[in-house]
Amino acid sequence: MLPREFGELKGFKFWTQDSDAGGVIRPLGLTDMKEPAYFSEVINLSDKLAQKLKEIREARTAATSSSASPAMEHVFLAFSMEDMEARERELVGHLTQAGLRVLPETWYREDSEQEFRAAMQADLQRCSVFVQLLGGLAGRRAARFAEGRRFPAIQHDIAREAGKTILQWRDLAVDPAAVDDECHRALLEGARAGGFEEFKRAVVEATRRKARPSAVNAAVFVNADKADREIAKNLSELLKEQGVECYRPSEEINPEKVRQDFEMKLTACDGLVLIYGTTEPSWVINQLLQGRKILGQRDHRLAARAICFAPPPEKIDLAVALPDLISLDCRNGVTPEMLRPFVERLTMEA
Repeated sequence: MLPREFGELKGFKFWTQDSDAGGVIRPLGLTDMKEPAYFSEVINLSDKLAQKLKEIREARTAATSSSASPAMEHVFLAFSMEDMEARERELVGHLTQAGLRVLPETWYREDSEQEFRAAMQADLQRCSVFVQLLGGLAGRRAARFAEGRRFPAIQHDIAREAGKTILQWRDLAVDPAAVDDECHRALLEGARAGGFEEFKRAVVEATRRKARPSAVNAAVFVNADKADREIAKNLSELLKEQGVECYRPSEEINPEKVRQDFEMKLTACDGLVLIYGTTEPSWVINQLLQGRKILGQRDHRLAARAICFAPPPEKIDLAVALPDLISLDCRNGVTPEMLRPFVERLTMEA
């Protein structure tokens, strides 16, 4: 029995199902320790161990040093079907050797659509590219959500909604026209069918290109009441990944220092986002009214101003109509796609 701490980890598959022997399941390397699939898993396991030890060492170094090492770039690799497992191992090995980290590292709960989506969206936020390897197998159906759709299609849709760059590769031996499942056929038709070596290089290049966004040269004040500070933090991280400087409210409790912090950031920043989550509507209105005088004293107007409608979904109408105010509907979670109208306005005006 695995220790509790390892319960959610994906692990490594040291077994196979032999199609030539009537589908018998057996451990890899049982009869031949040099079996390629067994050797490949040993290499993958050793790479993961080395990577984890390196992360631990760098974290300890960063804790005692003022200059931390650069963050590792991440790739999201969708769960593959059995016919693509060998290609998946090959791709994971290539990406790891290139210094990239492959997510997810844990299994997602499949009995709750909300928890499946939340877990995948959290991993996607750390990644710049979504990768999917497609073969002839359409994949399992979700038993309790998404109207029984298959997981490859579900993962693809979540990545598309998050605004991620999607790279798909299909097995050249698979003819999309011969696939009965309509959704899986559509995925195959949209995937590239070139050489796998070329595809592996394309994933590395796309990840590194997307992971280093050009700076927008703009600063944004992400203002939130205490109850919504965690949402403000997540939104700030997403804006930072798009090259935007972000500043959040001070944690001071002295009212005068809080007021000074508010005035300083609203005066200096190019954009403003107000979080309307669990806080009362009166707080949002109060922030807008307090900011009118400060904004009126600026030499130039804000490049972009937005209200982020965050969870819970049910909201009392704010009853305001302001020129150029952008509404960001993030009731189901904050994603880069949802922030795009604000970033585009900020980029255009900054």
